[in-house]
Amino acid sequence: MNDAHWELEIAINVSAVVQGSLFGIKYMGKNNGGKGGVIVNIASILGLQNLAGCPVYVGTKHFVVGLDRSFGTPYFLERTGITFLTMCPGVTDTPLDIGGWKVRLSGPSNVAKGMYTLITKGENGSVWVSEGGQPIYEVAIPDRTTLRK
Repeated sequence: MNDAHWELEIAINVSAVVQGSLFGIKYMGKNNGGKGGVIVNIASILGLQNLAGCPVYVGTKHFVVGLDRSFGTPYFLERTGITFLTMCPGVTDTPLDIGGWKVRLSGPSNVAKGMYTLITKGENGSVWVSEGGQPIYEVAIPDRTTLRK
């Protein structure tokens, strides 16, 4: 979360996620002799909102959500047998002081428990949030075919 090092943010949060996803398709994809499977990429709660303090970081997390939703279409599922899912953790395992409010945030075990739900119940292309120590929940993101013109 340091936009002063934006090249590194993009290398890790964009390029590495693309490379890992493409490796997954190459080695797991039915179209390449594999058996299919599940790929879960980790974005962030910031992949679903904005934050003026670090726009490049936020943009990279939006990228992960868009990448997985695009790979998570029937076209890719039918070709590869791979389900793509996205986990968006909130701030994890730290007390945070937000404008005088003290908040105890999720620990990593909450995200790990949520991964089980995500992998067993998540539909292809779905996006899930883990925050505040609560059970994970799916985010409803409209696609352009359901938006009014």
